[in-house]
Amino acid sequence: MYKRLDYFENMTFANLTEKAYYILEEAIVTLELKPGQSYSEKELSSFINIGRTPVREAIKKLEQTRLVEIIPRSGITILPIRLEEALLQMEVRGLLEKLIMLRATKFATSKEREHLLELAKRYEIATKNKDAIAAIRIDDEFNFFIADCARNVYAAGALKPLQPSSRRIYFQRYYIDDEMTRNINYGHIELMCAIANGSTDEVTKHLDNLFYNLKNLVLKTFNSIVLDKELLDSALNKID
Repeated sequence: MYKRLDYFENMTFANLTEKAYYILEEAIVTLELKPGQSYSEKELSSFINIGRTPVREAIKKLEQTRLVEIIPRSGITILPIRLEEALLQMEVRGLLEKLIMLRATKFATSKEREHLLELAKRYEIATKNKDAIAAIRIDDEFNFFIADCARNVYAAGALKPLQPSSRRIYFQRYYIDDEMTRNINYGHIELMCAIANGSTDEVTKHLDNLFYNLKNLVLKTFNSIVLDKELLDSALNKID
């Protein structure tokens, strides 16, 4: 069974399919479900303690994120991270996220701006505590919240499938490259504060800087993906 089910028990979901989707997505992002491994629908159902029908529907949605591949009569394979896909996704994300961040800067309400500052404070605490799980959850919450602030469901819908793969790379190196992790985390914090303050120039500057660091993260990951296997195993042990 997934180690962190308790976290999701206090959350509200539209239905069991949505709940299954978010639990499985986090399990893939945090490498509980291993890249390259294959699982049956029954195994995944037992893993998250949700019935097979919602799990089946959730897996179909996850396939759109390129995290899994459904192989008829063989099961569900967790796809490995591929450099070319990561860079292509970033190319599209760069355009969509700039649109969303600038629209949010313009259209966010005063209450939404207050919440962005709260998210920034939580992100800073997670960074100081070196808490990778808290960081990816805050990042996920920020992604959904800022999409709502932008008031453009089409941009939000196009961007959603592109973000989980990036979080998986980020998580993979969280405890391996402290400087890179800190740069990315504080890049998010500065971006949240700039949006809350309504400064489009600052938002553009911090977003460009964040994507520069994210691209370096992707390139570093693939340059050292073999050498880092022992470091990665050691890093994952810190989370248990």
